[in-house]
Amino acid sequence: MADLIVSADLDHVNADLKDISAEFQHAQDNADPGAGVWGQRDVTKAMHDFAHNWYVHRDKIQGRLSSLSGRVDKACTTWAEGEKQLAEQIGAEHTETGSADA
Repeated sequence: MADLIVSADLDHVNADLKDISAEFQHAQDNADPGAGVWGQRDVTKAMHDFAHNWYVHRDKIQGRLSSLSGRVDKACTTWAEGEKQLAEQIGAEHTETGSADA
């Protein structure tokens, strides 16, 4: 019988999605002229113009990221619940057979 190998990649993907979503959500913060992160006035103005001109696309991407993150959250939860149920079932079968090896 083959061993079931599970990695935590889905949890890492979910964490990355949440980080990316937060970056999109706060992208405007760095583009505002008062933020002072760009230094040169021309660069600050260009970033401000860019950030304000693509808000429609950013909002669409943000919505899709949030939706995907919600689905990955659900997959992680479902996986954890399934894994717990399998472990309980294996433990119950192990107890019923009276086997001493574990």
